[in-house]
Amino acid sequence: MSAPDPALALLEEHRSLVFHLIGLHAGNGWEADDAYQEIYLQVRRAYPSFRGDSKPSTWLYRVVLNTLLQMHRSAQRRPVTQSWEDAGAGAAAEAASGPDETSRDAAQRLSAALARLPVVEQTLIGLHLEGFDYEEIGQMFGLEAGTVGVRLHRIKKKLQQWLISPHG
Repeated sequence: MSAPDPALALLEEHRSLVFHLIGLHAGNGWEADDAYQEIYLQVRRAYPSFRGDSKPSTWLYRVVLNTLLQMHRSAQRRPVTQSWEDAGAGAAAEAASGPDETSRDAAQRLSAALARLPVVEQTLIGLHLEGFDYEEIGQMFGLEAGTVGVRLHRIKKKLQQWLISPHG
């Protein structure tokens, strides 16, 4: 019997956040599957070099973010296409998003505002909303905690402006 794979165990332990980050960067469907596979390969490749200077979760999220950002850069160099299945699934999800039209509209406006943010800013605000403190986010991005706080403040102000005046 082979020994358990520590990279896979770490990914499974933090599965919900890993998939949340994948959702921000790669969406759903086959892109998310590809992203998870690439993340697993990168985590497995990098795991022997983990020195324990930070929490395993912080190290993992940094590897996940770096992998997703690299995949995003690579995707920007390729032409974008959307399959009919993806387009239909998106329309169906929007139609079934909730019973209250006002809350559905607010959620759509917030989603659109978040989508306008650069990928790194989407990730910063996503990690903050997941409950990570400034220090942990800073470790993931190689930033000081104060810098993270300033960036999050600016992101929040930008989102507020866009929600008040969507075309601004």
